[in-house]
Amino acid sequence: MMADPTFGMVPQGAKKVGDQWKRNVKLSLGPLGTYDNNYTYTYKGKTGDVADIDVAVALTYLPPGPDQGGETLPFKIKEGKIEQAKDAKSNTGSIKFNTKTGRIDSANVSVKMTGTLKLDIGGSTTDVTLTQDQTTELKTQDKTFIVEGKKN
Repeated sequence: MMADPTFGMVPQGAKKVGDQWKRNVKLSLGPLGTYDNNYTYTYKGKTGDVADIDVAVALTYLPPGPDQGGETLPFKIKEGKIEQAKDAKSNTGSIKFNTKTGRIDSANVSVKMTGTLKLDIGGSTTDVTLTQDQTTELKTQDKTFIVEGKKN
């Protein structure tokens, strides 16, 4: 889920500083519900061959319907409400896109969510509080990241 903002983020056509574009991705979690992910990208400028792009993430959680189907879990989600944190540092990130190589050099995206779920476990209803703090970091380069050991 968290890699979504970095893949498919390249816009159609050239952009000027401050230009924005959007991308929507629905992520089905089967019997756990669905995340509707909305990404807003802002072109910040370019240094050499590297374009700086900010990304803002807006997630909406939709609990599963009454007929959850899919995989069998030891519980069912009866209802749920999960919201993003409202502080300025949450739900944002930055992407460094190398226009020469045509790939991402690096990316860092953070999302924080809190909420409650009402679970049916064996016929008993249980309230669950959820806190999720997720950070995805990505880095690419032409040579391997694996450091080989010294040979004797």
